[in-house]
Amino acid sequence: MPGQSGNPGGRPKRTAYLRELALQHTDRAIAVLAESLEDDDARVRIAAANSILDRAYGKPGHAEGEADEARRRELVLQRDLKAAATMSTEELRAIAASDAHDD
Repeated sequence: MPGQSGNPGGRPKRTAYLRELALQHTDRAIAVLAESLEDDDARVRIAAANSILDRAYGKPGHAEGEADEARRRELVLQRDLKAAATMSTEELRAIAASDAHDD
């Protein structure tokens, strides 16, 4: 129907709750990224540097039509960062190594 929001109920309450929970781990997540800047694996260092820079300065501009895909990637990245914040250095290195083999 013209003039009606595609989401008239607004953002689900659960999303706001999960966001609040995630925000409680922000300092730890940034600390993990900062520690990863010293990793022996260049891929881990680069991924950490990109994540930190993206959060500090925002991601580089996207062409029109790519905004939805960029938002989806950002949500996936946020989910992955939350998970990474709870992982040991060994677990993060194993993930980085397996990603390198997938390329």
